[in-house]
Amino acid sequence: MRLTVLGRYGPYPRAGGACSGYLVEEGDTKILLDCGSGVLSRLQQFSSVQTLDAIILSHLHADHMGDVLILRYYLQIEQARGRMDKRPLPVYLPDSPPDMFAMLTGVPEIARNVITDGLEARIGAVEVRFRAMMHAVPSYGVRLSAKGRSLCYTGDTGYHEGIAPFAQGASLLLPDTGFLAADRPARDPNHMTPAESAGIAASAGVEKLLLTHLWPGYDEKAVLSEATPVFPEAQIAREGERYTV
Repeated sequence: MRLTVLGRYGPYPRAGGACSGYLVEEGDTKILLDCGSGVLSRLQQFSSVQTLDAIILSHLHADHMGDVLILRYYLQIEQARGRMDKRPLPVYLPDSPPDMFAMLTGVPEIARNVITDGLEARIGAVEVRFRAMMHAVPSYGVRLSAKGRSLCYTGDTGYHEGIAPFAQGASLLLPDTGFLAADRPARDPNHMTPAESAGIAASAGVEKLLLTHLWPGYDEKAVLSEATPVFPEAQIAREGERYTV
């Protein structure tokens, strides 16, 4: 399996960057994991939209799904002009908030597949499992597996004890790392710190850790300084870079 980081920022991108978006490939199977602001443009540098097998949206905040609204125009126009098959593109997503769900799925070009906790699916050559996370809206972690390798993506979440079992033994962990320790709210945090992300990686015994969903104003050295004492091999996800899972 191969992972291409299309965007890594939240809740808005740094100049020249993009919000959450990741292309996962296994053989001919291509899955777009989240599609925030700037991701559609980045995606086309690595793959045509026509070759996507599915899109997975971890939750319905704009920095994770905003470009799907633009992607709908792409599908409508390209299908109308005969440049791609008139088949709905499968999109896996939560059904809440209901207004955002209706906005995203209310077109015939989108085939909606509602995510629930524990749902399992197969997309081409990839097995997919979902697990509920802790966020301001329903949010789901995603584990993608193929040929004995696995990628675990937390989506947006505060720390909780259910994450490590879901990530257990993953080849690569891609966790929300939205707060430095000094910025973490005292109550009900919706994102994790570098140390929390690294702690999950260590306790779950993952092979690789790529920190993502960074606030655009953070210095990367500050992020790593909190993570590496807990998981020395921690890295920051690099936009435009391709990783072998």
